Amino acid sequence: SGNIPENIGDLTELTQLALKDNSLSGKIPESIGSLLNLGQLSLADNSLSGNIPDTIGNLRDLTLLDLSNNQFTGSIPNSISKLSILRTFLADSNNFSGTLPNDICNIYDQDSNFELSGNQFCNDFPSCLDSPEILGYQNCDTSCKPEYEFKSGYCYFQADLNVLQSIISNSIVDSLDIKM
Repeated sequence: SGNIPENIGDLTELTQLALKDNSLSGKIPESIGSLLNLGQLSLADNSLSGNIPDTIGNLRDLTLLDLSNNQFTGSIPNSISKLSILRTFLADSNNFSGTLPNDICNIYDQDSNFELSGNQFCNDFPSCLDSPEILGYQNCDTSCKPEYEFKSGYCYFQADLNVLQSIISNSIVDSLDIKM
């Protein structure tokens, strides 16, 4: 229980750190970025809060980062896009908000396991994640930007909705013409 100590960064030969499902609180220390050999970091199911430190981008050997079910806030740092071999990024069920960095598309591909649901990412999604199937339900209520419309926990770009409605309307007209 308690905080993760700042001197955690002294464990420079550590390759895995699993502190899942404890009673940890406080922030992730900046020194976490000194664990350059770390391949897996699991901090899920705690009461951790604050932002992800920008130093997380130093962990170039990281393949798994599990931050789910905590109380993290703020945006996902741009430095996350430096984690070129990250395949599993679980940050669901937190209080993240703001924007997701566009450069996250440099590390995301269809074989990645990114779970970001249960946060408050509500607008301007990177193209690789701009889908409710990928982002999952977001706790946005009606906080979409004016050019977006809120539907089922996701902010849809109004111009896209208009095109889809036009396609639907035309297909209904076409099917009526065929029946006549």
